[in-house]
Amino acid sequence: MIKLNEKDCAFGRHETFQLRFSWLPKGYQEFCKDNSVFESSEATVRLGVGKNMVSSIKYWMKATQLLTEKSELSDLSHYIFDENNGVDPYLEDEATIWLLHWLLCTNPKQATTWFWFFNRYIAADFDTESMQSALDDFIHEEKIKAPSSTTLRNDCSVLTRMYAISDELGKNGLDDVLDSPMALLELISKVGNKRFSAELGERNDLSLGVFGFAVAQCVNSYIEDNDRGTIPMKNLIYSQGDSAAVASVFRMTETDFMTKLEKLQSKFPELFEIRETAGISQIYLGQGVKRIEPMAFLQAHYQGELVV
Repeated sequence: MIKLNEKDCAFGRHETFQLRFSWLPKGYQEFCKDNSVFESSEATVRLGVGKNMVSSIKYWMKATQLLTEKSELSDLSHYIFDENNGVDPYLEDEATIWLLHWLLCTNPKQATTWFWFFNRYIAADFDTESMQSALDDFIHEEKIKAPSSTTLRNDCSVLTRMYAISDELGKNGLDDVLDSPMALLELISKVGNKRFSAELGERNDLSLGVFGFAVAQCVNSYIEDNDRGTIPMKNLIYSQGDSAAVASVFRMTETDFMTKLEKLQSKFPELFEIRETAGISQIYLGQGVKRIEPMAFLQAHYQGELVV
């Protein structure tokens, strides 16, 4: 999990194309064959897209942490998309989309607008103009080098198109509806002509394994920064400073978050426990546990051991 650094942020690198279903599996497969595919003169043919979309696919692979800063495939990319041994090589499990959403929204270095929206933006009802205004305020408050207003407007437009199923099947509407994986998560909905809603809710379709992966990453990050074996529950529910928070990113109600956390704890009682001291809820690591391995929860999901 990457933390916000005001000196290292990114806006508008998607070429105004939102992520599409086939891009990550296809990008991964072609990169495995040739790690210079995105710079190749044959990239458009091999990836089956236009020139600007080639750059967009590379961007989304980095934004979702499948490609590292050094443009190398991450261990997680192999775990998911390997054609022979990957757990979901064709992106057929909705849990994988939830996972990619988490990886995207905890990567402010590559996807600052996505980190901001799902961790800091609290408006439940908004339009792209008010969203852009709030994003601009955030950039100035954090002393981030401001991009152009056009770049910010494009980020806001791409984010809402990517997560909200359009009810206007115009020029690109049908493609957006059929080909935007994040829209399946129903985290943003269209309300009226130009307005959107991103209310907190019960995320019944959120896999407990992906939820556990996110919790583990947050817990480990807090422990590393504070050198202690406990973490205040509020740090997992509400974004604190430069860090992401589980309930914020998944747009969960506090009740839904606690319900899932209790289910997770009952499945893995040796890893952590939930205690309340002086009215403050905290997570305590189990005896002898120094950190929680995030992959353990993903493996339990994909092996069918976390059916709740």
